[in-house]
Amino acid sequence: MENSSFSNDKIKREKYGNMLIWACFLVYLLMMGSKNAYTAEIVEIQKVFSVDKAQASLAMTYYFILYAIIQVVISPIMSKINLRIYITVTALLSSIVTIMLAYMGSIEMLYLLCGINGALQAGIYSGCMSLLGKYLPKSKLPFANTIMSAGTAAYGVLSYGVPAIFVAMGRWDLPFTVMGAMFFGTALFFFYAVTQIRKFPPQIIEDHGHIIVADEEKPLFELKNTKAKTLFFVIVFVLSLVGSTVHYAVFNWIPNLLHEVFFMPEEYSILITLIAPILMFIGSLVGINLCEKYKNIFAVSMISTVLGLVVFLPILFAYDFNIVITIIFLVLNISILTCARCVYLGVMAFKMRSQINTGAYLAFYNAVSAVSAGVAPPIAGKIIDLYGYGTLFFIVLMIALIFLAVNTILTIWYANLQKKNK
Repeated sequence: MENSSFSNDKIKREKYGNMLIWACFLVYLLMMGSKNAYTAEIVEIQKVFSVDKAQASLAMTYYFILYAIIQVVISPIMSKINLRIYITVTALLSSIVTIMLAYMGSIEMLYLLCGINGALQAGIYSGCMSLLGKYLPKSKLPFANTIMSAGTAAYGVLSYGVPAIFVAMGRWDLPFTVMGAMFFGTALFFFYAVTQIRKFPPQIIEDHGHIIVADEEKPLFELKNTKAKTLFFVIVFVLSLVGSTVHYAVFNWIPNLLHEVFFMPEEYSILITLIAPILMFIGSLVGINLCEKYKNIFAVSMISTVLGLVVFLPILFAYDFNIVITIIFLVLNISILTCARCVYLGVMAFKMRSQINTGAYLAFYNAVSAVSAGVAPPIAGKIIDLYGYGTLFFIVLMIALIFLAVNTILTIWYANLQKKNK
């Protein structure tokens, strides 16, 4: 009877563990889909509200400023928050705000609602990852990380595919209604999934018929004191800031580049960017698998960055005369650099969970990324308006070299650390 009860619990734990993974994935998917619908429609929004690039992208600046502020606030208390209630409530409210975006008649109201959405969505991703780290055994974490990374491709298709359809119909407002409604339903499913998994002790496995707590993931290295932890977070700060700046400064303006330079119709310029998120997922998938295969995850990021820079060079010379080369190398570059960046997101968060709080780490990482995501697009837009795309791409290349330099230092340091520990 006891073994039968244990076996039944094990099956249910597996079932609800998988449900939790997919619930977190869907919440993340709809959160990003509702947010990025605005970016996908930025060309249309410029026309509807008669504003320039910098003014149109200002809504995302407000979003990311509030997103970053709330991330900073909740980061130290992430382990004390009831994440089931917090994520459910903020997701439900955010879905309502997203629907309201469709009915606003001025750009100022879009600024306000996007700012509110930034505050509401701030803790959702890091909270979901924290729940996965808490309730899943370490054997499930690579799979969970892969599924969450798949959200990058899925929300890209959702964010750009849905607006492309409705823009072609002359309805810029409908994507917000559709995204908001789906987001609302997903939040309710998330609440149910967490409620079920909470009935079982976290990280439990069977060993020779006995129930024991699963071993923690062996950390990449130990953070033995406050000085070590401070240095760790400083490095994460730099990598998050630089990596996000490179990504958002380029990715947010791909539809505009294709429309302005190559005169591609807006609905097609949006659809073209569907390729990028799919390749971003492939980049994350490759990065996660390489990090499971090789101990020096910093080398994975460094080599990926080198390849990304090599792929970026043709863009500097082809962006204004060859659309095929431009599209191919832009999406390849974003894919490869996503592989480099994923090392410091989910991979680092899970592999160091015995040394740091997963939710707090990701809240901090996302806060820094949010600052960059809020500031980089408007600045990039102003640079494009004043000096053109060529100048923007050159500046981005210089910033990417900083990311490479830090990665190179970490790769050498960790290689020496591994030798000492042998």
